[in-house]
Amino acid sequence: MRTFKYIRILILLIVLGGAYLYVKHQHEAVRAWDAPLQITLYPVAGDNDPATQDYISHLDPATFQPIADFLQAQATRYNILIDPVVQINLGPQISEAPPMPDADASMFGAILWSLELRYWAFRHSPDFSAPGIRIYLVYYAPQQTPILDSSLASAKDLIAVANVFASDAQAAENNIVITHEFLHTLGATDKYDLSTLLPLYPQGYGDPNQQPLLPQTSAEIMAGRMTIEDGKAVMPASLDQCVIGPQTAQEINWTSG
Repeated sequence: MRTFKYIRILILLIVLGGAYLYVKHQHEAVRAWDAPLQITLYPVAGDNDPATQDYISHLDPATFQPIADFLQAQATRYNILIDPVVQINLGPQISEAPPMPDADASMFGAILWSLELRYWAFRHSPDFSAPGIRIYLVYYAPQQTPILDSSLASAKDLIAVANVFASDAQAAENNIVITHEFLHTLGATDKYDLSTLLPLYPQGYGDPNQQPLLPQTSAEIMAGRMTIEDGKAVMPASLDQCVIGPQTAQEINWTSG
C-alpha cells in the first residue's frame, strides 16, 4: 500500500516537473525575439446589449493594426530587428466570459483564479498554437457601462483579459489597454502609483529628461497616463502618444539592462 502511495507521489512530481519545464520553455520562447510573436485576440461580449454584439460582429483586424505598428516602432528603437516583431490575429468570438478574481481575494484565491483562467482558456482555445499570447477582449457598450473594471494579465499563463468598449470612437483607447496588458504577459510591471494612479518618476514618464519636465507630451505605456502638472495626469489619445521606456524594455527582454 505504501509503495502505491510513493508511486502516486512520483507520478505527481513528474507531471508537475513536466508542466514547469513546459511553462519555462514557453516563457523563454515568447521573450526570445528571434521570430515574430503571435498574438491572438478573442472577442467576448461582456454584456447583453445588442450594440455590443453588433460591434463584435463587424470587428476588422485593421482596428488593431496600430498595436502592431506601435510595437514595431518601439522595438526598432531598442535595435530589435525582427520585422514584423508581432503578428496579430483575430480569433473567433468566445461565448462565455472568462472568470474574474475577487477584488479581496487571498493569495490562495488568486492562485485558484489563475488555475480557473488557465482551464477556461484551454476549453475555449484548445487549438492555440504556442508559443504566443492569448488576449480575450471583453467588450461592453459604453452607454451601459461607462466605467470598466480593471483589465488583468497572467504572465505565468501568457494570457490577458482586456475590458474594452464596443465603440469605434474608443478604439484608440482600447488599443492602449490591450497593449498594456500584452506587455504584462511578457513580464512588464506597472509604472504608476497604485494609490493615486499617477505615473512614477522617472520610470513612468514618457520622457523623464524633458525640460521643463511638465507637461509630459508622451506616456510610458505601463504607466498608462502622462503627467501634465503636479498631481494631475491624463490618458493619452492613442498609442501615437505612448512609448516603451527603458525599464519596460528590460523587463520584456529587449535590453539586458
